[in-house]
Amino acid sequence: APFFPVIIAAWQDVYDCVGSMDIPFHQFFEASSKFVRVVDGFGPIIGSVQVDIVKNLDKLKKANDKYPSAKTLQSLVRAEKAAGTHQNKYGASVALLWLNREMQFIFIILQKIFPVNCTSINSSNTSSFWN
Repeated sequence: APFFPVIIAAWQDVYDCVGSMDIPFHQFFEASSKFVRVVDGFGPIIGSVQVDIVKNLDKLKKANDKYPSAKTLQSLVRAEKAAGTHQNKYGASVALLWLNREMQFIFIILQKIFPVNCTSINSSNTSSFWN
């Protein structure tokens, strides 16, 4: 649990940078990378989700390397749209879609586990999948 303050601080950095609603790529990438540690804590129960998160972060990094002038997530997606690559399954647009879904899945699991002490991880995992 000592990594939670680091994760919270990283996401606070993202929040603090969002003045015009454009999300800065670097801060988002760093916070998302730290979020993987939360998923690691579940062990093999949701290992496939953790692998998918890491793959999608890798896709985001590669897309950002391809469009280095894109400093925000929005400008990265716009750059892909302008290049006609926004539907490429290896691009940032699709990676962001799946990363969003994966994070929502983990958040639902956490919400189901922590409010009720008797909830098992397995039942929360199954229930979260169907939400």
